[in-house]
Amino acid sequence: MKKNAKQKILEAAMDVFGEQGFRAATVREICKKAGVNIALVNYHFKSKKLLYMELFNAISADIDTKYPMSRYVNPEMKKEDKLKGLIQMFVHRFFGPDGLGSSKPRLRLVNREMLEPTEVMELIILQKMADIKAVGTGIFREYLGEDLPEERINLFIISVLAQCAYPMFASEILKGAGLIRSGEPEFCKYLVDHVYHFTVSALEQMRGK
Repeated sequence: MKKNAKQKILEAAMDVFGEQGFRAATVREICKKAGVNIALVNYHFKSKKLLYMELFNAISADIDTKYPMSRYVNPEMKKEDKLKGLIQMFVHRFFGPDGLGSSKPRLRLVNREMLEPTEVMELIILQKMADIKAVGTGIFREYLGEDLPEERINLFIISVLAQCAYPMFASEILKGAGLIRSGEPEFCKYLVDHVYHFTVSALEQMRGK
């Protein structure tokens, strides 16, 4: 199917923003890569900033549609199933066939935003993190009770998220070191099981203190 001008601009923008970051990238360079006139950026997106926002809104909406929180965690579940569901959601959002790690340009763009934050960090990414924090806090409170300081609960959320995210962000290094087998179909299952049992063990130790 022939790509329209808007699609060409979005794909070119993802590459240019991912390589150079929002501040260094120029509309002229994006248009040159897309093979379109600069006027088309103004027509479709109004500004470089809104073009950048459009990319992240599209990524966020796509991930939410393909891997919605409600598919993995709901209030009727036992706490063990909620925890495993949360971990599965992270792993699928990162490593699934339509996950963040399935597209190098998309992953590069998100990496760049994390290194050089813009308004996107506050308006989109941090809002997503707030949703994750709320769900994670509820799950870990079920395990550890209401008396544990919020900072300790937050560390469990960070631990689970980091264990799921790091293999994606460092995938090329880990593959090169033989720590991840490229294309291994069972990897998602292995990672979910490992993070779940690792976390449950830590929770049991915490409750035993």
